This record gives sequence, C-alpha cells and structure tokens, in this order.
Amino acid sequence: MVVKIVSSELPHKSDVGGVAVDVGSGAAAEDAWRQVTEHVALKAPHAATGGVLVERMVPADGVEMIVGVHRDPVFGHLLTVGAGGVLVELLDDVQRRLLPVGRPQAEEMVAALRCHALLTGARGRPACDVDGFVDPARRGLRPRRRARPPDRGDRPQPGAGAACGR
Repeated sequence: MVVKIVSSELPHKSDVGGVAVDVGSGAAAEDAWRQVTEHVALKAPHAATGGVLVERMVPADGVEMIVGVHRDPVFGHLLTVGAGGVLVELLDDVQRRLLPVGRPQAEEMVAALRCHALLTGARGRPACDVDGFVDPARRGLRPRRRARPPDRGDRPQPGAGAACGR
C-alpha cells in the first residue's frame, strides 16, 4: 500500500515526506500514517491537510497514471488523463477534454499520450489493461460542484491515481 498526505497545498507530497510506499497492513499502516503526518508538519507547517489517503501500490511492472477533473474559468470542467506519479510534472504528458467525454474520446486521449507505448507493451513489457483504465476515467469522474476557485483552476484535481496494472 501507499500512504499519502491529503493536501491541495502540497503538489509535491514526496518532497516533504508526505508519501510512504511499500506499507503493509495493520501496525505498519499506523506507523506510516504517523510518519507522514509528522514529516509534513515539520517540513510544511503552513500546509492545510485533510488526513491521509491509503491506496494500492502500482505493481512493479505497472504504469502509474493520473485521472482528474478541474474547472477552467472559461471553458468549464475538463477531464485530464496522463502519466502519473512523479512523472506528472516531469513529463507533462497529459491530455485534456471538455466533459462529458464518451468512450471513443477517452480512448483517443489515452492513445495520444507519449507514454502510450508503455501501456501497450513497449520493449517486451506486458501490455496494461487499458480498458480497465479508460472506463473508470470516463465514467467515474463527473464535474464536481465544489471545484477549485478560478485562480487555482490551472491544475487538475486528482480524482484517481490509477495504476494501469498488468
């Protein structure tokens, strides 16, 4: 499992100790919760936090993806899909479309990603379950009633960090 601090004020959670990986269950999860919250309190005391998020870890041969919705002050709600995890900002490999998005548009978004070759089995790696990523991306994210204020609407609100596992 992965334990992550919840805070819209910390786009780089791992930089302030806000992420613990390879966490077991039970006591290990409690220790990770304590560790993450203490690190963030020390390294980013100004940041408002909303607890922690516990997620399944991306399999070693998987590809971490991001799915999110944000509200653009001019265009409205946009669906964002792309390379996730630490690659989100390093690669800036995302696609955005106005909502609603149908299955063909969601498939086009994923196919247009530069990391698409990783999803389809580049260099002898097994292919990901792209359908398992596209369907939740399309169905599971609808415009939120309480979107970020317009001055902060330039970044996606993560709705799911999807592991395109194998």
